Amino acid sequence: MVAADGSVDAVAYARASVARDLILARRRAGMTQGQLAKAAGVRQETVSRLESELQTITEVRKLWGVLDKPRGRSSR
Repeated sequence: MVAADGSVDAVAYARASVARDLILARRRAGMTQGQLAKAAGVRQETVSRLESELQTITEVRKLWGVLDKPRGRSSR
């Protein structure tokens, strides 16, 4: 991810950042990839691909739409 001159590919960095944040938010929500996929109206394979840094903005928005909603769970 870091070039010989010390620069970083901005797109690769952004994808990695989105993937990391998505994984953390899904885990905080106590959801499996399958549960998140069903709630967002996408396939589980899509969630897996997004968490592997191969995302599109449309798919990411669907997942964040689910994770940003209150789920009625008590905080721990």
